[in-house]
Amino acid sequence: MKLRCVLLDDQTMFLQLLVAMIRNVPGLEVIGSFARVTPALDFCQRNEADLLILDLQLPDGLGLSVLKTAVRKNRKVNGIVLSGHASEFVCPTDLRPNLRAVVDKTQSYGTLQKEIAEIVRPFASSVAHANPWDLLTERERQIYSMVGQGRMSKEIAEDLRIAVRTVETHRKAICRKLKVSGPELIRQAAINLQTNLPS
Repeated sequence: MKLRCVLLDDQTMFLQLLVAMIRNVPGLEVIGSFARVTPALDFCQRNEADLLILDLQLPDGLGLSVLKTAVRKNRKVNGIVLSGHASEFVCPTDLRPNLRAVVDKTQSYGTLQKEIAEIVRPFASSVAHANPWDLLTERERQIYSMVGQGRMSKEIAEDLRIAVRTVETHRKAICRKLKVSGPELIRQAAINLQTNLPS
């Protein structure tokens, strides 16, 4: 349940800094980082991205060609262009709906972080209000329902014919996805069970 981000910049240190920064942004995950256009194009032809942060000029081509490829895979993809000559950039007409910002590389990280936050905020809000059922795997749903019935891990393990440790692992995963503690999971699951959550 995170926005998938692809990074493209031929300056290795700058690219590493971008990766580190994105990993600290809740709701975003880096699914690919590239220093050349060719592998980035191949990746975006096979994988759907939600956000591209890219340099304009790379040794083997133009960063915008990667954004165009990503748009064909996901028409709602967002793009942020990084450039040392941002003031001279003219956005192609066909990419205007997807290009969210042009950030000058000489500006502070704060500018880029602000633009990223604007993209992530609506998604984070929708996830926060999502039906918990939609966040879980089939096995996690089974365990979530049984927790709501007041069943202990040992009982759940016996019914599902799996190890108690496996049940505990699933419960931890459920807590992590729903961002709740163990006791809060029990309370929330019981409430959702009473409101006829689908099974």
